[in-house]
Amino acid sequence: YDHCAVIVAEEITGRFMNVISLFNGTIPIIALQMQAVKSGDDVQLSFVKVLDRVYLGSDEDENAEPTDRNYWEKKSKVLKYVDEIYADVALHAPGFKLKYNKYYIGLEKDGATTNFVWFKPKKQFIYIFIKCDEETSMSEELDNSELEYKYSGRDKAYRIAINKMEEYRSNKELIGKLVDDAIKLRNVES
Repeated sequence: YDHCAVIVAEEITGRFMNVISLFNGTIPIIALQMQAVKSGDDVQLSFVKVLDRVYLGSDEDENAEPTDRNYWEKKSKVLKYVDEIYADVALHAPGFKLKYNKYYIGLEKDGATTNFVWFKPKKQFIYIFIKCDEETSMSEELDNSELEYKYSGRDKAYRIAINKMEEYRSNKELIGKLVDDAIKLRNVES
């Protein structure tokens, strides 16, 4: 970021944090709680950092220009990968359908977008994004697998590249754990 908002207040309460959460990560912000302390004839200011930047988030349907399956079939040769992985995700969270958008394929249930998992098909491979917290133990398990992955702090999601379905099938259990974590984190009801 080029700039970051800084808020200084005597007391930063839970109500303040609720207001910050409404920004949904669109404004980077630092919150400092200030206290005046008298020491002899002097007054000193003490600052405590309560919040150190809310990272850029995204709305569920940011840049979500609706498309259809035909759009993706013309664009990618690996849509069958999405279908197979989606079938497994549906076992963890039944009732969700694929929602085809211009830049990604997400999930919806009863017309409401809930992207705890989403896909970005490319011509010859796909990215699976699984929205959960970065954990050292999970990252170690991913390091020990043959999966190519990266944790995206912007999306707050693991991005896993699937070049061949064998990569997915041999790591299905590990990916299932990530999906379960994403479901818990997002309070997804099945």
